[in-house]
Amino acid sequence: MAIRPVDLSVTNITATSVRLGWELTPLIVLIRSLFGAGEQGALYIPMPIVFGEQALFQDSAGTVPVTADGDPVGRMLDQSPNNNRAIQSLSARRPVYNTDGTLNFAAFDGIDDFLQATYGAAVTPPCTLSIAMNRLDTTNAAVLLTGLDAATRHQISITSGGNVAAFVGSSGITGGPLAIGVHVVTIVINGATSSLRIDGAVVASGNLDESIAATGLTISSVWNGSNYIKQDVYGIVHAEGVNKVDDIESYLSGLAGVTL
Repeated sequence: MAIRPVDLSVTNITATSVRLGWELTPLIVLIRSLFGAGEQGALYIPMPIVFGEQALFQDSAGTVPVTADGDPVGRMLDQSPNNNRAIQSLSARRPVYNTDGTLNFAAFDGIDDFLQATYGAAVTPPCTLSIAMNRLDTTNAAVLLTGLDAATRHQISITSGGNVAAFVGSSGITGGPLAIGVHVVTIVINGATSSLRIDGAVVASGNLDESIAATGLTISSVWNGSNYIKQDVYGIVHAEGVNKVDDIESYLSGLAGVTL
């Protein structure tokens, strides 16, 4: 009997894993924890195959799979049940899939590469936005992650002074410098008790506007196509709720091979 396609909806993950003989892996546990009650957001893992299904494609339409080191990434599927895929329709602006045989990542050139996801539903605070990445140059005023416009952004940036900062709408908090190298950078958006974290440690805290909802995500650029950053991205989580931040950072650090 042929195995049916994998259903990644949270309500069917357990049944699917039993049918295919999977264990409850850390990723399955994390997805159920973050999105099991219908929470909005997205989870991106730049690996060609996730859960036995193609997750990266060379084209934005999703017709040509990424299979080898050096292939362009035009479409990256969302591993949450929300189907918020990230795409790049222009071939010259696509990041590249790379692997060293152990770690997998999307490499952004810092010139014009970015991916963008328009969500089907807004991510409503309180929420968490986290990225596992390798910062590759000292360019300032670069964006790690942002929304689709200034009014609804949940954004992680590097300021003109070289410090990492978090923005929600027009409100922001700034921490210390982000060194060249591999990091997990997170903002916890929770009104007056919001925080900015680097590698599991709080580097800034303050009030981020809890009313601002993000309706999408732009990876490695701002929404108007500027302030690109040269970086490798190992994984991204954008999810409603703030009580799972340690679990999110722990999982992303494993994808990046970094110890928190």
